[in-house]
Amino acid sequence: MRRTRRLWLATHRYLAFALGAVLVVVGLTGSILAFYEEIDAWINPDWVSSQPTERPISLNQVIEAARRVHPNRFLHSLFPPDSPHGVWHVWFTPESDSNSAMWQVLVDPWKGRVLGAREAVPTMEFSGRNITNTLYTLHMQLFLGEAGATIVGFSGLALLVSGCSGLYLWWPRTAGWRKALWFKRGTSGARFNYDLHRYCGVYSVAVLLVVAFTGVCMSFPKQAASVVSLLSPVRTLPSPQTDHSSHHANPDALLAAAQRALPAARLSVVWLPETTNGSYRFTFLEPGHVGAYGGRSEVWVDPRDAKLLAVRRYEDTSSGEAFLRWQLPLHNGKAFGLAGRILVCLAGLIPLVLFVTGLRIWYNKRRVKSLVNRSVSVS
Repeated sequence: MRRTRRLWLATHRYLAFALGAVLVVVGLTGSILAFYEEIDAWINPDWVSSQPTERPISLNQVIEAARRVHPNRFLHSLFPPDSPHGVWHVWFTPESDSNSAMWQVLVDPWKGRVLGAREAVPTMEFSGRNITNTLYTLHMQLFLGEAGATIVGFSGLALLVSGCSGLYLWWPRTAGWRKALWFKRGTSGARFNYDLHRYCGVYSVAVLLVVAFTGVCMSFPKQAASVVSLLSPVRTLPSPQTDHSSHHANPDALLAAAQRALPAARLSVVWLPETTNGSYRFTFLEPGHVGAYGGRSEVWVDPRDAKLLAVRRYEDTSSGEAFLRWQLPLHNGKAFGLAGRILVCLAGLIPLVLFVTGLRIWYNKRRVKSLVNRSVSVS
């Protein structure tokens, strides 16, 4: 038993030494990003807020306005306003088959004006105009590109192991549960620091493990899908092709056709064809699935004549596919609405508390051990 405990203690300690600082950075940025839309609107109200008028502009007008900003870049996707006062978020990439860089154009849905344009993830621009995208880059990549994304993924694995090892070390064996779950009265100094470390860890461990697990799945999506597919089928997204044609129907006609297929769903993303014979893909969120977030459904439409090519509804997904679609809304808390986002925001602060208190516990033990050794050598 003692040997096992020493092993878990060493694992817990050295994982903190190795990746604790990374977890602090990822946790703090995650706390902020839980409310990134509101923060962006607060900092840049002239860019990400609009005033409703009589009638919104068409999808085609949004596309034309955004393309005037980046005529030589590929229009990758469009995210519609999430409220009457929101704006269109239009994303560009260097080429149709490259997302090594992204640019964002913000379009007023009522007047058709371009309100702002900025470099998106990855970016290192610490101005108010682009701080949210900079924090996203730090959260996902640590400003280190693909290598940073891999480090973030492994730090999530470290948090999973650290959380489990911490739970094992905390688990009451001889003392009662009441002592294990409540602060001791009148403590201060080293004892208070020790209790703070234990209780912050145990009361947040469930949320931290969920956030860590979902983060790992999103950091290593191919590997996660491969593992899940061993238990339940996981299909790749289809890519319906059409005959090459220079004539394309109006994008609003394509959207109307997709919306008729899912009349009760809310439009989430418009994906433009990546090839000359590709199809438009429309992502919708259907209510009643994935908590408050909505179940993700997809519709593919022929750009030539607005004919439906394929429909994949959330309710038709396998258990494995549904499991993977839960990862993002669980990670950012949106699956449980405002309460979930607040919980994720608070959980992001915990790694900092655990890292600081853990270092103090380690330092205090080293100091006591040094004093004991010194007194033994003197005697």
